Amino acid sequence: MKSMKYIIVTGVIAAGMYVGTLQLIPNTTQTIAGEEISKTEDVSEENTVEETEIIDSSSNENSLETFFSQSIEVTTAINGDTNANSIETKQKGYVIVEEKEGLRVYYNGKLQKKMYMTILKEKEQYRVVSPTNKKAFVYYLNRTGIGKKYTKNGIIKIHYKKKKSKRLCRKGKVYCGWYKKGENQYYYLSGKMAKGWQKIHKHYYYFSRNKKKEGQMQVNKIIYGDKAYYVDKSGVRVTSKDIRLAVAYVIKHTDRHSSAAQKMYTCYSYLWRNYSYQRFYGIPTAKDLPGYETDMLSYGSGNCFRFATTFAYLAKVLGYQSRVAVGNISAAAGGMTPHGWTEIKVDGYWYMCDPDMQKEIPSVNCYMKTAATYRYRHNCFHRYTISVNKGKVHWK
Repeated sequence: MKSMKYIIVTGVIAAGMYVGTLQLIPNTTQTIAGEEISKTEDVSEENTVEETEIIDSSSNENSLETFFSQSIEVTTAINGDTNANSIETKQKGYVIVEEKEGLRVYYNGKLQKKMYMTILKEKEQYRVVSPTNKKAFVYYLNRTGIGKKYTKNGIIKIHYKKKKSKRLCRKGKVYCGWYKKGENQYYYLSGKMAKGWQKIHKHYYYFSRNKKKEGQMQVNKIIYGDKAYYVDKSGVRVTSKDIRLAVAYVIKHTDRHSSAAQKMYTCYSYLWRNYSYQRFYGIPTAKDLPGYETDMLSYGSGNCFRFATTFAYLAKVLGYQSRVAVGNISAAAGGMTPHGWTEIKVDGYWYMCDPDMQKEIPSVNCYMKTAATYRYRHNCFHRYTISVNKGKVHWK
């Protein structure tokens, strides 16, 4: 007696997909001493066989239909796709399955869970992309592998290929732009905190690399490095000649690790001790003052107004509010004579600093004095304040 049987050999799972093989093998059955002995041809298997099932055609007339039905069910189970209307997208290393509940993402055959990814949809197809892609949306893949758009704001770790990085997420996307936290300003490039010098639009800004102040935009101070620069109250690097000369003076004559107050006193002492007096006539206006400072620091000499203006610049790049006072002071021969001095604001109060009179009479302290404690009789009829904003110096 002979009968035909179908032997179905299922294959391996590769990259999340089911590979199956159907073999139709004739089977000759002989009866010897009342026992049936089956002689089946050998089947060469190059791949590992995980499961073998024999379906007798005599007991199932629809065996081929049953096979294909089972094969589809296995593929569906592997892909985790229980929705008949699901759409699958493949890219190098990734397989994305779109379902009613959300997206399932496989990387190198493994279902991704409990992580954030940036995913871009183009022409009805999904792709996992780098966090630097500005058009992509952030998705969170939950513990069951279902991914939905992430709509919260905050810093998260985004996975891409075999790497993960901290990024700022806002309104469902990796954020790029300014970010204020408390009194501090930060800048994010593709969701990543900016550090060091950064050119943003047409200006340069410096963001701290210090772990305690990481990413904070630095303002109203000198930034040390191969080249030192002053950044103003808006954080912009200032490159005008007058400011560059003041920064160079501070760098040359002070210890970078000293406090701002120590640096200011050192600058004051060096100025009156090492720069000479030279008489000039005329009362300055606001527009004259930048030239006064550049002359003084370039040529090493000047009158009281040039001493006062130069020290106002030095105090400014050290982070202090400063101004130049123009008025009169008691003269040695009697009466009053035109004079100028610097005023520095500390803890809400203005103090007088007069490097010219300090040079004239070194024994009389003229540093950080109030109007009441300043030794000489004086009056003031103009005060010009220096301000620096958006990289520009203004006197008014």
